[in-house]
Amino acid sequence: MIQFARRGASDRTAALRTAIETARRRFREKWGIASDADIEIAPMAAAQSAGLQAADYLLWALQRLYERGEDRFVELMWPIFRTVHDIDDTRATEYGAYYTQKKPLTLETLKKRLPGI
Repeated sequence: MIQFARRGASDRTAALRTAIETARRRFREKWGIASDADIEIAPMAAAQSAGLQAADYLLWALQRLYERGEDRFVELMWPIFRTVHDIDDTRATEYGAYYTQKKPLTLETLKKRLPGI
């Protein structure tokens, strides 16, 4: 099951389903591996799901780091992050940089890339 936070009045379920089916098709074409597993999509208000509330908080902490240079929330929550993929950090690779427990995302890391932070 895929749960995602409902935002506003528009229903994005069809768009998400289309994106998932496109990804399945491309994966099958590239790797020759097909999946016919059922995928249930459940849009809901974040208040209805503790998992969505946690995801919202983690994303908010990252937003504070990137937009305001405020790292206290990311530092507090970093032990539960597994991977952050910064697709805009193409200094080393064209697909971006990955940050993990062994290579944490810090304010100092961002300052090297975004001097104005």
